Amino acid sequence: NQESGQPKQIDNETPVVSQGANSYTNPQGEQVSLQWTADENGFQAQGSHIPTAPPVPPEIQRALEWNAAHPEEDDGGQPNRPPAR
Repeated sequence: NQESGQPKQIDNETPVVSQGANSYTNPQGEQVSLQWTADENGFQAQGSHIPTAPPVPPEIQRALEWNAAHPEEDDGGQPNRPPAR
């Protein structure tokens, strides 16, 4: 188990950037290693045992790209109503 930290100047603040690592043998006899960094972007852990999100399906990716290319104007959160008579 090891950890280190040092101050990092960001604008007018000086947060501490911390890094570390740990390894152990799990009950199945497998070696597990974990590395982490905590900084202005939050806590980020890396390790082969940490699950990752599945890839975005192509259909969803195309829809996201289309939405980004065709932004709607903000309606102020008002529901769609038929015109007044």
